[in-house]
Amino acid sequence: MGRRRVVLLGGLALLVATAVRPVYGDTELEATEYAGSTTGGWTCGPVGRAKYAGVGAELKTSVRPRSHENGRGWSGTIGAGVEYERVTVTKCDPPCSVCRCQEGSPPNRVMAGLGLRGGYHIRWFGLELGMLLYEGWREPDDTQPAIAAFPQLELSVGPQDVLCGVVGIGSPLATTYRRPGLLYGGFDVTMYQPHTLQLRAGLHRTGPSVFDSNGFRLDAAWRFAVTESLRLRVGGSLGTGGKRSNDTDYEGSFGLVTNL
Repeated sequence: MGRRRVVLLGGLALLVATAVRPVYGDTELEATEYAGSTTGGWTCGPVGRAKYAGVGAELKTSVRPRSHENGRGWSGTIGAGVEYERVTVTKCDPPCSVCRCQEGSPPNRVMAGLGLRGGYHIRWFGLELGMLLYEGWREPDDTQPAIAAFPQLELSVGPQDVLCGVVGIGSPLATTYRRPGLLYGGFDVTMYQPHTLQLRAGLHRTGPSVFDSNGFRLDAAWRFAVTESLRLRVGGSLGTGGKRSNDTDYEGSFGLVTNL
């Protein structure tokens, strides 16, 4: 009986030793307040301006063998944005939109977006795929928002702790889960670690419609360290108004980033 117990315990110890490999995990949480204005028209409807203020949050995590601390491993990103949005009609384009202009604007309400992305990274290359859901107005006279689905893809190239280039579709930042990009690109530049400059530019959803209107958007965010595990984030964006709009879109943001 004693020999059998020793063999069983030895086999269990071997199984645990081979199944539980030492891993390196890195988890980052960002919470950002932001506010701004965006304009754009419906396909056959008026031009509307959406003024909004909300909170965006993003959780990024990676798991890799400890022997590959800066190398290959799995990664994932989950994020959401919740905003209070107020829509006003700014311009009518007869003949197809004249009736809708007379019916007023969508009601003021809380709107949301949610995205999930996961993939794999090697030393200087990474690919993540996922899906994003967000709310918008399908028609200018709707009283309830529609939910739209949008694919997510992000390709990264370069060392993430020095200079990393990205290109993708979907939401590039914690502040864009309700305004995804048809195509975006940019860089993360780490000047004095852990101080990082994020730059993104692309063609994004604009205005209050679900996705009838899009325009160019440029985002910049500066993350600077307060303590070893806490950083402040200050950012903003400028963009062109969408369909049939001559206005400039803008946004300001302020938040916190911490390592868990």
